[in-house]
Amino acid sequence: MLANNALTTLEKAKSYLAIPSEDVTQDDILTFFINSASTTIEKYCNRVFGLKTFNELLQGRGSSKLILDNYPIVTVAEVLIDDQSVDISGVKVLSDKGMIYRPGGGFPAIVQGGRFLHPRPDEHHHNIFVEYTAGYVLPKDESTENPRTLPFDLELACLRMLSTMQKGKDVVSNGTNLILKREQIGDWIGEYEPEIRTTASVKIEKTDFDILSILDLYKRAEYGI
Repeated sequence: MLANNALTTLEKAKSYLAIPSEDVTQDDILTFFINSASTTIEKYCNRVFGLKTFNELLQGRGSSKLILDNYPIVTVAEVLIDDQSVDISGVKVLSDKGMIYRPGGGFPAIVQGGRFLHPRPDEHHHNIFVEYTAGYVLPKDESTENPRTLPFDLELACLRMLSTMQKGKDVVSNGTNLILKREQIGDWIGEYEPEIRTTASVKIEKTDFDILSILDLYKRAEYGI
Protein backbone atom coordinates (compact mmCIF):
# COMPACT_ATOMS: atom_id res chain seq x y z
CA MET A 1 0.00 0.00 0.00
CA LEU A 2 1.33 3.42 -0.92
CA ALA A 3 2.15 5.70 2.02
CA ASN A 4 0.37 9.03 2.44
CA ASN A 5 3.51 10.87 1.30
CA ALA A 6 4.14 8.81 -1.86
CA LEU A 7 5.39 11.13 -4.61
CA THR A 8 4.39 8.91 -7.52
CA THR A 9 2.04 6.04 -8.27
CA LEU A 10 2.62 2.37 -8.86
CA GLU A 11 1.27 2.74 -12.40
CA LYS A 12 3.69 5.55 -13.22
CA ALA A 13 6.60 3.63 -11.67
CA LYS A 14 5.87 0.56 -13.79
CA SER A 15 5.59 2.67 -16.91
CA TYR A 16 8.89 4.45 -16.14
CA LEU A 17 10.66 1.15 -15.48
CA ALA A 18 9.13 -0.47 -18.59
CA ILE A 19 7.30 -3.10 -16.55
CA PRO A 20 4.05 -4.26 -18.20
CA SER A 21 0.99 -3.06 -16.31
CA GLU A 22 -0.36 -6.62 -16.15
CA ASP A 23 2.83 -7.86 -14.45
CA VAL A 24 2.05 -7.72 -10.73
CA THR A 25 4.99 -9.84 -9.55
CA GLN A 26 7.02 -6.76 -8.56
CA ASP A 27 4.20 -4.61 -7.17
CA ASP A 28 5.14 -5.16 -3.52
CA ILE A 29 8.81 -4.26 -3.91
CA LEU A 30 8.00 -1.27 -6.15
CA THR A 31 5.54 0.02 -3.56
CA PHE A 32 8.26 -0.33 -0.92
CA PHE A 33 10.71 1.55 -3.15
CA ILE A 34 8.20 4.37 -3.77
CA ASN A 35 7.53 4.79 -0.06
CA SER A 36 11.22 4.65 0.81
CA ALA A 37 12.26 7.13 -1.88
CA SER A 38 9.45 9.54 -0.99
CA THR A 39 10.40 9.56 2.68
CA THR A 40 14.09 10.04 1.85
CA ILE A 41 13.23 13.00 -0.40
CA GLU A 42 11.09 14.63 2.29
CA LYS A 43 13.82 14.21 4.89
CA TYR A 44 16.44 15.67 2.57
CA CYS A 45 14.23 18.63 1.63
CA ASN A 46 13.15 19.12 5.26
CA ARG A 47 9.48 19.56 4.41
CA VAL A 48 6.22 17.71 3.79
CA PHE A 49 5.01 17.74 0.18
CA GLY A 50 1.49 16.31 0.43
CA LEU A 51 -1.41 18.70 0.98
CA LYS A 52 -2.51 18.64 4.62
CA THR A 53 -3.43 20.81 7.59
CA PHE A 54 -0.71 21.72 10.09
CA ASN A 55 -0.84 23.07 13.62
CA GLU A 56 2.41 24.76 14.58
CA LEU A 57 3.71 26.40 17.72
CA LEU A 58 6.29 29.01 16.81
CA GLN A 59 8.42 31.69 18.33
CA GLY A 60 8.04 35.28 17.20
CA ARG A 61 11.23 37.23 16.56
CA GLY A 62 9.89 40.75 16.41
CA SER A 63 9.60 40.66 12.63
CA SER A 64 6.60 41.35 10.40
CA LYS A 65 7.21 37.93 8.78
CA LEU A 66 6.89 34.46 10.26
CA ILE A 67 8.38 31.32 8.70
CA LEU A 68 6.21 28.21 8.68
CA ASP A 69 7.57 24.70 8.32
CA ASN A 70 5.76 23.75 5.12
CA TYR A 71 4.84 25.32 1.80
CA PRO A 72 3.34 26.25 -0.58
CA ILE A 73 0.82 27.69 1.87
CA VAL A 74 -2.73 27.33 0.59
CA THR A 75 -4.81 28.82 3.41
CA VAL A 76 -4.31 30.12 6.94
CA ALA A 77 -7.20 29.27 9.26
CA GLU A 78 -6.07 30.71 12.59
CA VAL A 79 -3.26 32.70 14.18
CA LEU A 80 -2.91 33.17 17.94
CA ILE A 81 -0.35 35.43 19.59
CA ASP A 82 -0.05 34.85 23.33
CA ASP A 83 -3.34 32.92 23.09
CA GLN A 84 -5.09 35.94 21.59
CA SER A 85 -6.76 35.57 18.20
CA VAL A 86 -5.36 37.64 15.33
CA ASP A 87 -7.53 39.11 12.58
CA ILE A 88 -6.78 36.82 9.62
CA SER A 89 -7.71 39.54 7.14
CA GLY A 90 -4.61 41.41 8.24
CA VAL A 91 -2.31 38.43 7.63
CA LYS A 92 -0.84 38.12 4.14
CA VAL A 93 0.38 34.80 2.77
CA LEU A 94 3.71 34.48 0.95
CA SER A 95 2.79 31.04 -0.35
CA ASP A 96 5.93 29.80 -2.13
CA LYS A 97 8.25 31.22 0.53
CA GLY A 98 6.40 29.47 3.36
CA MET A 99 5.87 32.73 5.21
CA ILE A 100 3.02 34.80 6.54
CA TYR A 101 3.27 38.58 6.69
CA ARG A 102 1.56 40.85 9.21
CA PRO A 103 2.41 44.47 8.44
CA GLY A 104 0.14 45.89 11.13
CA GLY A 105 1.89 44.61 14.23
CA GLY A 106 4.17 41.80 13.21
CA PHE A 107 4.96 38.75 15.33
CA PRO A 108 6.44 39.91 18.63
CA ALA A 109 9.29 38.14 20.34
CA ILE A 110 9.17 37.13 23.97
CA VAL A 111 10.86 39.78 26.09
CA GLN A 112 12.76 39.04 29.30
CA GLY A 113 14.61 41.71 31.22
CA GLY A 114 13.97 44.27 28.49
CA ARG A 115 15.58 42.10 25.80
CA PHE A 116 14.20 39.91 23.03
CA LEU A 117 14.58 36.27 23.93
CA HIS A 118 16.53 34.37 21.27
CA PRO A 119 16.93 30.86 22.67
CA ARG A 120 19.36 28.22 21.55
CA PRO A 121 18.09 25.79 18.89
CA ASP A 122 17.31 23.17 21.54
CA GLU A 123 15.11 25.58 23.53
CA HIS A 124 11.51 26.39 22.77
CA HIS A 125 9.68 29.55 23.80
CA HIS A 126 6.53 29.45 21.72
CA ASN A 127 4.19 32.40 21.81
CA ILE A 128 2.49 31.95 18.43
CA PHE A 129 0.10 29.29 17.15
CA VAL A 130 -0.75 28.89 13.45
CA GLU A 131 -3.22 26.52 11.84
CA TYR A 132 -2.78 26.36 8.09
CA THR A 133 -3.01 24.15 5.02
CA ALA A 134 0.02 23.66 2.81
CA GLY A 135 1.53 21.34 0.25
CA TYR A 136 0.76 19.86 -3.14
CA VAL A 137 -1.94 17.54 -4.40
CA LEU A 138 0.03 14.33 -4.97
CA PRO A 139 -0.43 12.19 -8.12
CA LYS A 140 -2.14 9.42 -6.15
CA ASP A 141 -4.69 11.88 -4.74
CA GLU A 142 -5.61 13.73 -7.91
CA SER A 143 -9.11 13.79 -9.35
CA THR A 144 -11.05 15.73 -11.95
CA GLU A 145 -12.14 18.21 -9.30
CA ASN A 146 -8.77 18.21 -7.55
CA PRO A 147 -5.93 17.97 -10.14
CA ARG A 148 -2.36 17.26 -9.13
CA THR A 149 -0.16 20.22 -8.25
CA LEU A 150 3.07 18.37 -7.37
CA PRO A 151 5.84 19.64 -9.68
CA PHE A 152 6.67 17.09 -12.36
CA ASP A 153 10.42 17.31 -11.83
CA LEU A 154 9.98 16.36 -8.18
CA GLU A 155 8.08 13.24 -9.21
CA LEU A 156 10.82 12.55 -11.76
CA ALA A 157 13.46 12.67 -9.00
CA CYS A 158 11.47 10.03 -7.14
CA LEU A 159 11.21 7.88 -10.27
CA ARG A 160 14.96 8.14 -10.86
CA MET A 161 15.58 6.94 -7.33
CA LEU A 162 13.24 4.01 -8.02
CA SER A 163 15.23 3.17 -11.12
CA THR A 164 18.42 3.16 -9.06
CA MET A 165 16.86 0.90 -6.43
CA GLN A 166 15.53 -1.44 -9.10
CA LYS A 167 18.91 -1.69 -10.85
CA GLY A 168 20.62 -2.28 -7.53
CA LYS A 169 18.20 -5.11 -6.73
CA ASP A 170 18.73 -6.73 -10.12
CA VAL A 171 22.52 -6.41 -9.94
CA VAL A 172 22.73 -7.79 -6.40
CA SER A 173 20.52 -10.74 -7.34
CA ASN A 174 22.92 -11.56 -10.19
CA GLY A 175 25.94 -11.51 -7.88
CA THR A 176 27.67 -8.71 -9.78
CA ASN A 177 30.03 -6.23 -8.14
CA LEU A 178 28.66 -2.70 -7.74
CA ILE A 179 30.30 0.69 -8.29
CA LEU A 180 29.05 3.83 -6.53
CA LYS A 181 28.00 6.32 -9.19
CA ARG A 182 26.02 8.97 -7.29
CA GLU A 183 26.11 11.07 -4.17
CA GLN A 184 24.44 10.52 -0.82
CA ILE A 185 21.03 11.95 -0.01
CA GLY A 186 20.35 11.56 3.68
CA ASP A 187 20.44 7.87 4.51
CA TRP A 188 20.17 6.89 0.87
CA ILE A 189 23.39 6.38 -1.06
CA GLY A 190 22.66 6.90 -4.72
CA GLU A 191 23.30 5.24 -7.75
CA TYR A 192 25.12 1.97 -8.06
CA GLU A 193 26.14 0.39 -11.36
CA PRO A 194 27.47 -3.03 -12.27
CA GLU A 195 31.22 -3.06 -12.60
CA ILE A 196 32.20 -3.22 -16.27
CA ARG A 197 35.74 -4.51 -16.68
CA THR A 198 37.77 -3.76 -19.79
CA THR A 199 41.38 -4.57 -20.58
CA ALA A 200 42.34 -1.07 -19.47
CA SER A 201 40.18 -0.20 -16.49
CA VAL A 202 36.69 -0.02 -15.08
CA LYS A 203 34.47 2.30 -17.12
CA ILE A 204 31.63 4.21 -15.48
CA GLU A 205 28.99 5.82 -17.69
CA LYS A 206 26.68 8.57 -16.44
CA THR A 207 23.22 8.16 -17.92
CA ASP A 208 21.00 10.38 -15.74
CA PHE A 209 20.91 13.96 -14.54
CA ASP A 210 21.92 14.41 -10.92
CA ILE A 211 18.94 13.79 -8.64
CA LEU A 212 20.31 16.32 -6.20
CA SER A 213 20.06 19.09 -8.79
CA ILE A 214 16.29 18.63 -8.68
CA LEU A 215 15.91 18.13 -4.94
CA ASP A 216 17.98 21.19 -4.10
CA LEU A 217 15.35 23.31 -5.86
CA TYR A 218 12.81 22.18 -3.27
CA LYS A 219 14.96 22.02 -0.16
CA ARG A 220 13.54 24.20 2.59
CA ALA A 221 15.69 27.27 3.01
CA GLU A 222 16.48 28.89 6.33
CA TYR A 223 15.73 32.58 6.54
CA GLY A 224 17.42 34.93 8.96
CA ILE A 225 14.46 37.15 9.72
